[in-house]
Amino acid sequence: MFSHGAKALFVSLCFASLSAGQYVPDAVDAPFSVRAGVFASQLPFETVVRSPSFIQRIGATDQIPHPGGGGRTVVTTLGGSVLTLDSSGQVSGSFLDLSTAGSVSENPDYFWGTAHGVTAMAFHPDYANPGAQGHRKFYIVETETLNAGTPDFFESEAFSNNAPGGIDGQHDEVLYEYTMSSVGSDVCDAGCAATKREVMRVAQPAWHHNIGDIEFDANNLLYISAGDGGVDSPPGFLFSNNSQRLDRFFGKIHRIDPFGSNSANGQYGIPASNPFADGPGGNVDEIYAYGLRNPYRLDFDPVTGDLFASETGEVSIESVNRIQQGGNHGWNEKEGSFLYRESDRSVSPDVDANGNGIGDVAEQMGLIDPVFEYDRDDGAAIIGGVFYRGTRIPELQGMYVFADHGGLATSARNGKLFYGDPATGQVFNFQFENDYFPLPLNNEGNPLPFEIHSVATDADGEITVLGMIQNADGTFESTAIRIAPSLSSDFDGDGEFGCPDVDGLVAAIAGGSGPLQFDLTADGEVDQDDLNAWLSEAGEEELASGNAFLHGDANLDGVVDGSDFNVWNSNKFTSTAAWCSGDFNADGVVDGSDFNIWNANKFTSSADSVSAVPEPQSALYLCLGVVGLLLTRRNRCQSKRR
Repeated sequence: MFSHGAKALFVSLCFASLSAGQYVPDAVDAPFSVRAGVFASQLPFETVVRSPSFIQRIGATDQIPHPGGGGRTVVTTLGGSVLTLDSSGQVSGSFLDLSTAGSVSENPDYFWGTAHGVTAMAFHPDYANPGAQGHRKFYIVETETLNAGTPDFFESEAFSNNAPGGIDGQHDEVLYEYTMSSVGSDVCDAGCAATKREVMRVAQPAWHHNIGDIEFDANNLLYISAGDGGVDSPPGFLFSNNSQRLDRFFGKIHRIDPFGSNSANGQYGIPASNPFADGPGGNVDEIYAYGLRNPYRLDFDPVTGDLFASETGEVSIESVNRIQQGGNHGWNEKEGSFLYRESDRSVSPDVDANGNGIGDVAEQMGLIDPVFEYDRDDGAAIIGGVFYRGTRIPELQGMYVFADHGGLATSARNGKLFYGDPATGQVFNFQFENDYFPLPLNNEGNPLPFEIHSVATDADGEITVLGMIQNADGTFESTAIRIAPSLSSDFDGDGEFGCPDVDGLVAAIAGGSGPLQFDLTADGEVDQDDLNAWLSEAGEEELASGNAFLHGDANLDGVVDGSDFNVWNSNKFTSTAAWCSGDFNADGVVDGSDFNIWNANKFTSSADSVSAVPEPQSALYLCLGVVGLLLTRRNRCQSKRR
């Protein structure tokens, strides 16, 4: 699943400004809004200085639910730190530590940079099943220095024509298998580290467009996305040709069986149904699909089983492909659904002269168009996505949620979040309602990171967005943002705000059945703390829209005054779960505690207007305050006697 990665896309941003205009209609605004709040902060990040004007800060690259339970997730980073987060986003363990000298899981050959480091990790589907081959196993792609081992895939032409060391030095990418000491562990301990097994090694011809993601299907087969090797073509060699050549590893989706042994190195299996398997020589037997430039993120639709892969464009078009077994997805003949001409790096429409809904070139060559696409008017470089599997935002069920990276910190672009409807191909912009627990807005006017590195899911299938933010003091921070439902004040859905809405939430809290979108404290329960947060934060929006939403305002007329005291007074000592009856703290009884809430907010008004209801004199307020305190003490004494 994604969600998930800084991936090899970052260098694509260098070339993302070459758009020749608008090619795809703009994404439309979603018909609903969501909120954004911090799930985890102060995550590790790395700074890459390529030149005085090209500095990148890259944070967490992926977030994967921990199959050991407890609401935990695992977060990967380029620098080699893999962390376990608890359900509240706090670090509960150093899952894997590849780059720290002396750590039990240190990789002495570990090598990271702008587009490579730990970008992909997957737990085996049978991780929690005792007796299964995949019990306690996880897989991870680690980058290492070139020639740290003998590669299974090596393009001698690329290396012989490339300058020594290249831009960033070529490197190896290695798929490893580990076996955890226990299912529930937060840390790959010494025993786990000792089980490390090399599955596949790839010598990369350039520093970017590398292995992007790994993902298991329902049959426990492992899919590996491989970029085309890079766009910095040395003399006499064009990496983009890799994508159309079945005798090369790069620019493909591969499929293997981690427990088989009929591969050339004997460390994994080649499924018999792989479409291009032909034994030694000839095609690369691992290929599942081809014609891809940089498919760095994979995700399976949990309902249909379809595999989706994002595709970073060379010139103008960012896209998402529904991967077909044996399919040619077009690069470098096409970019998205558009024709690509390498001689001048331009794109043009693929004309559908016969009107059958397929471009004539794509039809003639058997090229597969993407499911979703957008151009550089809507973004800079696509970040792959995930299918929504959660429960809190029903409007997203079955939708594919993905993001645009947004560009460098110095650019005008900022991260953007989209979702697409696989049935129609329509792309939507997320709309943010972020007056609750507000986050700083980026230059695109939304509360997302200015650089998005990953779209992922937490243990409940809810969406998280990982990326970089810049604080007011100029410091940088890697953060995971959780996407939550809109916090509408119209609780009962009748299109109006009033006592039934407030009373509905109060009653739900009292009955222990508050809707999860009101779990503002993210503790898994909708309780008094959430009510207080709603009234405090949502109240600001209600006041701005002319509605009354003040602590102690029983009749919701926009002012806390004597009429609200009269409501409280007429219901005191009664058991109720109604705000509009004076139960301002939602504890099920109208008592002195509720009076104190009213008393603390008296004279406040949503419109600074004078109430038409006669107000008690100030001396009376003092008396009432004393009465409230006495009532509170009386209730406490009665509780103790019980």
